[in-house]
Parts: sequence; C-alpha cells; structure tokens
Amino acid sequence: MRTKITFLAAAALAAGLASSQAQSNVYSVNIVGYINYPIAAGAQTLLENPLDNGTNDIISIDNGAIPNKSLASIWNGTGFVATTKTSGTWGQDLSIKPGVGFFVTPKTAATITFIGQAPITNNYALAAGAQVMIGALLPIAGNLNDAAGPNALNVGAQIPNKSILSIWNGTAYSATTKTSGSWGSNLSIGVAQGFFVTPKTAVTWNQWLQ
Repeated sequence: MRTKITFLAAAALAAGLASSQAQSNVYSVNIVGYINYPIAAGAQTLLENPLDNGTNDIISIDNGAIPNKSLASIWNGTGFVATTKTSGTWGQDLSIKPGVGFFVTPKTAATITFIGQAPITNNYALAAGAQVMIGALLPIAGNLNDAAGPNALNVGAQIPNKSILSIWNGTAYSATTKTSGSWGSNLSIGVAQGFFVTPKTAVTWNQWLQ
C-alpha cells in the first residue's frame, strides 16, 4: 500500500511582486514548503530528507514528532549506524543531508513533517560501484523508466547500464538491474522515499523543475 504524501510549497519571484519589491530589489527563486509523511506503528520505513532545513539531522527532522523507543539508522557505505530515542532524546544525532536516505521505525504511529527549501535543480554525483542510500532532492515521484526531462526522476536515462537499484517494501528489498537502457522492474519511487543504488560507473544524477 502506497503512503499518501502531502507537499505544500510557496515560490516567491520578485518580478511578480514589483510593486512591493521596487525599492529593495530582492529576487528569490527559492521553493519552501513542507512534506507530511505518516508512518504506522512499528513500520520500518526507508525515507530520505527531501528538503534543506538548515540543520539536517535526525533531531531537526524529528522535531518532537517521533515517539520514544523509536529507531533510526543511516547507511555509511558499508553498514548501518543506528540510534534510539529515549526520554525525548536521540542517543546519537545522525547527520542526514538533503537527498540522503535513512530508516525510521516509530514505536507508535507518527507523522514526520519535513520543512525547508527544495532546490530548483539536483546534481547528485555518484561514485562507481559505491552503494548509497539516497532519494530525489526534489518533490517528485515517478517510475524508474520515466522519460528524462523536467519533473521526471531521470534515473532511467542517467544511471548507467549494469547498475543496481533497490527499494524497501516494508519487509524486504525489491531490486532491479538496468540493462540495455531500461530497468528490469519499473519500480515506483514516492516523494521522500529513499532507495539504494549502486552505479556501474561514476555518474551525476540530474533533476530539475520546470
């Protein structure tokens, strides 16, 4: 069952606010907003930090919404680094930069609210053969084989052949390999959903909003 995700954003462009900005000459193309992600009690969920909140750690992402006795973990390239929340405090304050994936298992049902800025473009450099846990840095959802272009994940066109990608379905991983320009399974990726990818060769994964 797919989790319903809400993304609300406000974009301010000074050209459209000429009367109020005439004297200050302030220009902004930032997209700011929030994403609500509800998680059932005890559900191990693979997320990613889709917005830049300025601090970008488990404490600021949690912001008091995740209950005590919950678990969180990140991937360091070879294994997981885990932390538990006890008496309102995380045992270790994990750094979770925008675009970085992480697991969270709430003790009771919780809604994580990501708040911050979304970039207009995403240029994510991936090293050859390095298994990373990441996600889209833009509030975009789609399938792996979506055509490249604005408002598409672009993992179909840009991740090289013989790369491996896997998502977590709540109980197990669903993996697929890219061959002859297409992923064997056209898996769906949601907003704020993390996944593992191991590129065959070094590549920069690009996304942009139109």
